[in-house]
Amino acid sequence: QKLIPTGKKAFLLPFDDPDDLKGKKGFEPGVFFAFRPTRLEMIVTQSQSQDAEKMKLLTDKGIEPVIVPDDDPDHAPRKRREEPPIE
Repeated sequence: QKLIPTGKKAFLLPFDDPDDLKGKKGFEPGVFFAFRPTRLEMIVTQSQSQDAEKMKLLTDKGIEPVIVPDDDPDHAPRKRREEPPIE
């Protein structure tokens, strides 16, 4: 079963806290963004993509794997990066 039936269900993003808007002229609580997802993606490394069972599990759930190189610094866990963590 797919996690989200893409293209069918709309997601509405409301203001987090309507109380923040009290007293502000011209602002009222409501939805600030609505969208219908067309697909779900998950970033996986090349070595992770070799696990056929995990790849099948992703695709069965309607998740499209996006394969990146194992040494891609943009998608490496923080502990493997050389720069200090952002605080």
